[in-house]
Amino acid sequence: MPLHLKVKDIAYFERPLPFARPFRFGAVTVNAARQVFVRVEIEVEGKGRATGASAEHRLRLHRQQAFALQLLAL
Repeated sequence: MPLHLKVKDIAYFERPLPFARPFRFGAVTVNAARQVFVRVEIEVEGKGRATGASAEHRLRLHRQQAFALQLLAL
């Protein structure tokens, strides 16, 4: 029997994230990045609601996509 779910809310937030120690990427020195937060609320028919959240810096947004797929696998 397939699960029927509804995405009730998706929220994205960002904040600046200065590094305690800068690091070098070849000729470039990286001092800070932006941190992204994602919060998703879903409702699974007959099971209730669930909320999940994740955070990562912008260089790894693919993790947010993997998180969304994990929510869908409930």
